[in-house]
Amino acid sequence: SYSPYWYRLNSSLAMKNLADTTYHIDSQSWLRLPIDGKKAVWTEPYFDAGGGEIWMRTRSVPVYINGKIIAVATTDLEVEKPK
Repeated sequence: SYSPYWYRLNSSLAMKNLADTTYHIDSQSWLRLPIDGKKAVWTEPYFDAGGGEIWMRTRSVPVYINGKIIAVATTDLEVEKPK
């Protein structure tokens, strides 16, 4: 499986394949919720440790072909640290 994650690292772009790590991508709520609920979702704010190193929220949208979910597209939005 392949799940590229692009993020800013200093002044350049970096990439990780989240499917090739100990990240356990199949159990992540940003992936499971849009698949299981068959709709787009926002995560609660969280700190992206090991990636962008920022506080953010993720928007996850299931991608359909012929009525079947074939992927989940995401985008991240930087947010202020929750109080």
